[in-house]
Parts: sequence; C-alpha cells; structure tokens
Amino acid sequence: MFQKYIVYLKNLIFFQFIIYFFFISLTVWVIKSLQQEYAQSILDKQLAQESLTEEVLKLYSVQNSKEEILESYKKYVDLSLPNKVTCLNYQELIPKIKGLSNKYNLLEPIDISINSVFFKNNIPAIENENKNIRVNNYSINIKYAAVDFITFLKIFHEIYSYMPPNTLISFVRVRNEEVLTPKNIYKLSVAHPPNLIYAKLILYIRELSST
Repeated sequence: MFQKYIVYLKNLIFFQFIIYFFFISLTVWVIKSLQQEYAQSILDKQLAQESLTEEVLKLYSVQNSKEEILESYKKYVDLSLPNKVTCLNYQELIPKIKGLSNKYNLLEPIDISINSVFFKNNIPAIENENKNIRVNNYSINIKYAAVDFITFLKIFHEIYSYMPPNTLISFVRVRNEEVLTPKNIYKLSVAHPPNLIYAKLILYIRELSST
C-alpha cells in the first residue's frame, strides 16, 4: 500500500513537472515572439519616420523653389540678367554652414564640399548684346549629426535658407541610431549628449551667370 502511494506521488510529481514545464516553455516562447514583434515594429516605425523625413525635405525644397524657378526662367528667356550675376559664393556659404556646428553645439563639425558638375546635356554659353551667359551646375554635399530630429530639422532649415535660388534637394539620407554603437560610446562626453541622427544631403544648383 505504501509503495503504491509512493508510486502515485512520483507519477503526480512527474506529470505536474511536465505540465509546469510546458506552460513555462509556452510563456517563454510567447514572450520572445512578442519581443521580436515589438523590435520589428520599432524598426518599421524608425524606417517609416526616416523615409517620411526624406520625402518631406525634398517636397520642401520643391515648394520653396517654385517661385524662384519661375523668376529665373523668366530672366533666362528675356536674357535680362545683370552683369556678373553670382548665385554661389564659396567664401560666404561654406563658413555660414560650418558655423552652425558651434551654434547648435554639435559634437562633430558639419562636413561640406562643393563641386562643379558637368552633364552630357549641359546648356552651352549664349551670347547676347555683348554678354556671355552661362549655365553652371554645382553639387553640394553635406554631412552632419544631431542629437534629435528637432535639431536636425532646424539645421536643415538654416542650411537651405543659405542656398541660392533654385536649389533642389537631390538626395537625403537620414539614419536614426536609437542604440548606442561602439563608435558612439567612444565619443560619449559628460558635456554633450550622444548623436543619434545622422544625415547626408546632396543639393544641386543651376546658376545663371553673365560676364
């Protein structure tokens, strides 16, 4: 009788262990699945936010350039450009943009480069009333990092305000690093929060100039 009772207890404990193990395994599996879904939703939200930001910035450049493009086109058609028209001033533009690094207390200085661009369909120089009118194309490449999206947008707005008329945004890449990487950890400082928003801009300028 006692042995049967012992066997009964062993079987009961064994089945209880199986049941508890099953429920614990199921709970762990559900938690891991929820964690994966949550991580994926965070990633999807981040990608959607970055994509939306890029499209909004491109649309911003088009909307703000509409009137300026029409005015420049009218001048181009009428050939009424004044002498020595200069839209792009390297000596003023580059220091202004780089100065935003100090204004917004950026951890890293803004990187900017301006290059002449030669397209296959470049418009040749046009002579009119002893004036030589040319169309120059420039590519402006800018890289900078900010602590959040608000600071990123403020810097972008100021950068764009410094640009000459008809500036169009050709490429925008915004990367949001919500997790500290070894590179970010290496740059951590008690005097400055870490950069989480990394941006790269490519702007194209078509300049009408007469000499």
